[in-house]
Amino acid sequence: MQKLLHKLAAKVNQSVVNAKDANLVYLAIFVAASAIVAYMTRFAGRPLGDPDSWGQFGDFIGGIVNPVVGLVTVILVVRTLNVTRSEARNTRNEMEAQTRSLEKQFELSARESYAADVRRKLEGILNTWNSHIERQEVNGAIGIDAHGQPVKVNCPLSTVFENFIYHHYIEDTFRRKDKTCEYLTAMFIRAVHLLEEFENALLEYSDVVENKNLTDYYRRRVVRASRLLTEIGLLSEEAAAGLAIDTIRAARQKRSGSKADQPAEILD
Repeated sequence: MQKLLHKLAAKVNQSVVNAKDANLVYLAIFVAASAIVAYMTRFAGRPLGDPDSWGQFGDFIGGIVNPVVGLVTVILVVRTLNVTRSEARNTRNEMEAQTRSLEKQFELSARESYAADVRRKLEGILNTWNSHIERQEVNGAIGIDAHGQPVKVNCPLSTVFENFIYHHYIEDTFRRKDKTCEYLTAMFIRAVHLLEEFENALLEYSDVVENKNLTDYYRRRVVRASRLLTEIGLLSEEAAAGLAIDTIRAARQKRSGSKADQPAEILD
């Protein structure tokens, strides 16, 4: 709409300029005609005279018309230069506007392409994560119950991450630092590496899309595993913060001031 109005205004201005130029030409013609009419009125009925008289007549007409024609010519040249400069300026402004528009389109396209690449990277890591926790079997003791008996499981790693009761036994095991910790650490180490890689890709994605709903969608896929591995000290707090959604991030800050052996509130 803005461009249309700009072009319309330019056409109107051009029409005004053309009208003024025509008026100047008409003025020059009027002055020349007036000089001829005045001469004929003053000397009507007299003989046409010899060549010298015609020369004087030409000098008379030229003396009146030439200054006016010269002035009109100068004005028209100045107007033409102004119009040319104005058109060149308008053309330059339009080209600059088009260049800026193309640059914005290129930046947007590059940003969307980069976001798509990072998203594919996230999806790839998430697929690897899902495949790993489904294939990795936990077969052995994960803790000790209230009667001092070992709690044994035989299930995929995904089940361990999803079962909050298992979380309680595992967290207790790592607080006591018994031999079971070595076995569990070996089970979790690959998952920790995948979560750290996932967190780095998620930070890249957050910088590009700037959409909390999209990034939290991925965080929710690993939030329970992230919580458990952070509580037992295998996943760094920095990585855990990058993987936590707002409610869980606030809960962790609240828990940081509580006693180490106090059961943590579970949020999902």
